[in-house]
Amino acid sequence: MLKEKFITELTAVGGEVICGKTYEQLIDSLAGVLAGLGVRKVMYYPHPQVKRLLEKIREKVAVELLTEDYRKPEEVEVGLTGADLGVAESGSLVLVAEDPKLRKMTTLPPVHIAVLEESQIVEKYEDVFEHYAGKLPGYLNFITGPSRTADIERVLTIGVHGPGRLIVFIKEGEE
Repeated sequence: MLKEKFITELTAVGGEVICGKTYEQLIDSLAGVLAGLGVRKVMYYPHPQVKRLLEKIREKVAVELLTEDYRKPEEVEVGLTGADLGVAESGSLVLVAEDPKLRKMTTLPPVHIAVLEESQIVEKYEDVFEHYAGKLPGYLNFITGPSRTADIERVLTIGVHGPGRLIVFIKEGEE
């Protein structure tokens, strides 16, 4: 039920969701997305969920995988990160982003792909703070859909202050 609510809310604000029951399914889906976008360079943050996807991705699609230390982020087409939590009530991702290198990947590339496990989805924002009770990180990043901004005339523009596209891969169930 939380997963369905998360998907409904995220897609309502322009986010995209791809689900898979196994990491192998997610790898195939990620390869398809990257190939479909014509991506050549992916910068990734070494989150455990991301590492599982990258183990076999090179076998499926020809992309250059760049670590968070890559010095020319303007050349990168996709930022690939994990997520620490998902909030069902808003379709938001929560990332503990104390490392500026992680923040770079969620804001600079035109496409942000995040990996989330279904078990990490909580119902509401209050649950996020309960999850971190007594040990709240110094920097939490809440991401709800692609970047949006409007000018004084209320003309909405997507992707000016961050990625114009957010794709969340959800690993369903337990493995």
